[in-house]
Amino acid sequence: MCHEDRPRPVIHRLLACFILALPCCTNVTPEPSDTNLEPLTLEYLRTLGVDGDHIDIGACPFEGCTYGVWTARQDTNANNRPVVGSRSAFTLRKGERILADSGFVVTRKAGEAVVKNPIVIGTHAVEAGAYIEILHYAGEGFSLVRHEGELDKIEIDGVSANKIAEEDSIWWVRCRNSQGALGWLKDPRGFEGSDAIG
Repeated sequence: MCHEDRPRPVIHRLLACFILALPCCTNVTPEPSDTNLEPLTLEYLRTLGVDGDHIDIGACPFEGCTYGVWTARQDTNANNRPVVGSRSAFTLRKGERILADSGFVVTRKAGEAVVKNPIVIGTHAVEAGAYIEILHYAGEGFSLVRHEGELDKIEIDGVSANKIAEEDSIWWVRCRNSQGALGWLKDPRGFEGSDAIG
């Protein structure tokens, strides 16, 4: 005797749909999070081995530069410490999203410029012919400079001052990937989301 197929209860059909959808759900990449990130301080960076003539915490040194969620436009290595020669922490794949929460520029050797016309650096009036130190490019045509311990941003444009020696500086960006791993990007360029201007 044949039995007619009975409609399956609604709960069974919903359960079957849920099970079929599981593989798609498990492939969803979680957003990188800023939970439990150590604040960037000079003391913290020193423990990581950072050393230099000047450390500018929070610097984002190009026009439109901004921290936040970035997307890699190409495969990029992230170091385990912000030190040249440190080992790899992980490799970002093209299209992978990270949280670039902050960064800093370390000046390993200051550059030099000669002042052409009187300027003010910090609270100091600096006369033409004086020599000033260049720490790093700061964006929008300005550079961070130092004179007698005072810091300021000026244009090294051939009008206010002429550069006579290049600075040696590195921009490091702290990032966290979607798996929660921390890494450091050395002089990163070309990340989608890093330029507020576009």
